[in-house]
Amino acid sequence: MIILDYRNRKLFFNATHQYLVDSRFTQNEATGSRLISGNHPLYQTTENYIAQFQQSEAALLFNSGYDANVGFFSSVPQKGDLIVYDELCHASIRDGINLSNAKAYKFAHNDFEALEKLIQRNQDATIYIVTESVFSMDGDTPNLEELIAVSNKYNCFLVIDEAHALGVFGDNGEGMIQM
Repeated sequence: MIILDYRNRKLFFNATHQYLVDSRFTQNEATGSRLISGNHPLYQTTENYIAQFQQSEAALLFNSGYDANVGFFSSVPQKGDLIVYDELCHASIRDGINLSNAKAYKFAHNDFEALEKLIQRNQDATIYIVTESVFSMDGDTPNLEELIAVSNKYNCFLVIDEAHALGVFGDNGEGMIQM
């Protein structure tokens, strides 16, 4: 864990300020969401950096992890799809799932046999398997290799919330799925 004391905060602020000056950005405060204020070049710069850091095709910034989970789960899975999620998934995931038009079932915490039974009963649907890489309440982790194998076996989409792993796990803090 990194704790920013006064000196570190000042160094961080100064480096950020210098970046903005060097890049000729005259506006550096929160002006509202993209929907209200429009796109800012720093969004694209940051998203490109995150995508490269995560070895991903693309990245999309949200105001918070809560907004990301609600935004994703309420819009990507569609009617006729199935979301199967670990019973200890964060409330933000559950809130997004509740807004979705997809069916959803929880499975017992890290119980991949129960997960497979749910999948087998619903193989005609597009299935999203949802878990966290580090569970916020208990701090435990699922067996990601086994979970990937289950996802591949049944051709499911695998959604892993890395909120509690980023900055902590991985050689450069990139999280559990990059390890």
